[in-house]
Amino acid sequence: MTPYNTGKVRIGSRYTPPKRPRTLNKDELLLQEALLSKPRRLNTGLILYIGILAVVGISFAVVT
Repeated sequence: MTPYNTGKVRIGSRYTPPKRPRTLNKDELLLQEALLSKPRRLNTGLILYIGILAVVGISFAVVT
């Protein structure tokens, strides 16, 4: 590997690639998928339903 020479520092001049590839365990794969995958759409129907229930519950509590 050719190091990147900035004029003062040779970046990567002492880098040695790993002897064997690193394997990820189940937790590391789950975390990697959560961080790198596309964000999922929110279920707006569920959010609307919960909001309506909250409004009805609050209005019922105020009336009684």
